[in-house]
Amino acid sequence: MIISIEAINLSLILLTFLMIFLDSISSNTNANNQYSNSDFLISFILVIFMILSSINFIYEGLYNKDELVFIQSCSNVFIFVNAFIFINILKINKNKFEYNKIYFLTLASVTILSININSSYDVIKTLTTTTWLVIMTTLAIKTTKGSKKAEVGVKLAYNCVFILIIGLFNLIFADILNIENTNFIKGYDSIINANNVFIFFSLMSIFCINGIPPFHIGHINCADGANLSTAFFLYSNSCILGLFNLFNLKYYFFNSYHQNASAFKILITIISLSFLIICFRLMDQSKIKRTVAYMASCVAPLVCLAVLIGNSLSLPHRVYIIGIYAFISLSLVCLFCSLQVMESINNHLITWEDISGFGRQNKLKTLCFLIAIASIAGIPGTVGYFVKLSLLSYMQDSIIFHLFIFISIGMGVACLMRMFVFFYSKAPNEYKNSENKPLPYLLIIACATLSILGLFPFIR
Repeated sequence: MIISIEAINLSLILLTFLMIFLDSISSNTNANNQYSNSDFLISFILVIFMILSSINFIYEGLYNKDELVFIQSCSNVFIFVNAFIFINILKINKNKFEYNKIYFLTLASVTILSININSSYDVIKTLTTTTWLVIMTTLAIKTTKGSKKAEVGVKLAYNCVFILIIGLFNLIFADILNIENTNFIKGYDSIINANNVFIFFSLMSIFCINGIPPFHIGHINCADGANLSTAFFLYSNSCILGLFNLFNLKYYFFNSYHQNASAFKILITIISLSFLIICFRLMDQSKIKRTVAYMASCVAPLVCLAVLIGNSLSLPHRVYIIGIYAFISLSLVCLFCSLQVMESINNHLITWEDISGFGRQNKLKTLCFLIAIASIAGIPGTVGYFVKLSLLSYMQDSIIFHLFIFISIGMGVACLMRMFVFFYSKAPNEYKNSENKPLPYLLIIACATLSILGLFPFIR
């Protein structure tokens, strides 16, 4: 590589120790100055590593014949992008957080994720995945105020335990299969064998990381009760880690030789049903933040399906993959950041009736929020619509699969219309005042990008 990944990871480890040092001396310095210094330092670090990862991506990943190398370099870029976005969303509402500890955990999270993605050892991947979830659980606790702190911590701790147990099973079956030996893998034809047992545990691991049912409760509670910037960081980077694992699974087990394998069809069916469960649960919510949490949870199964069976005749395959990663970050930042700036409804107790008329008084903020919802829901004219259409190339003769795609779009439309009615059609609550807080440039750019990209027909 142009810049050694090992050197980048070593630098990140050293910088995490620097953040610990800054935290240790914070009690001896002025708190405001210490916050400003740490704030500048963490932003500077993330920008530098974003640039280094982008250079590697352009020179070593984009034109590499090995698709996994391309995916690896693309994942590295976006984990730093998401960390930078997280820091900027966190600064929108300056609560009394222990910023040095938060910045240390941020850098530690990025370091662990980078090591995981760039390592080829299954033991390291299992340990770093568990460690990353533990760090994210700690970060959620540190950025959560009030009674929700314990609930969020406990629910995410369940995911940590599950991923460790599943990881241990994966290690056992990885040794049995020796997954580097692709000829050995191709020898399996039956549904029940060591090959498919390994696929099952790998899929459960991806579900647990991504917060896909039945492992979604921790992610839902984080988005519902924790700080929304932390929810964005968890959802976005968990999608990246989950997708990278899914790409590995696809590369070794679902290549063109096995494209019609029964295990592959079962996998698609399971993810599709999980997606449908999330959509049904979305329609059942009576509180704003809980609805947003389920809407954000729709992203993971959608992009998983896009990775496995998505295709675009208008775009080169690698550009399509980059688009999937961009869709994750753009949609989630618009969703969580727009809710973050709407202070009067950013509470887990706020119901639909409480937001009556909010859109009439806060037009631009509400518009950004609705753009994010529309994109994730897959409403025509948005990027999410093209992502969902890209799935139709698979099982072209399957009416059931096509029906599933359009049912999910219909549910998204119903959710958007429900929000529209309460935001604009209902009479405003008397105690709701117009919010004077300006929109951050990050949110404006993300929403404008989603809106503009939705005008181009990427799928044909």
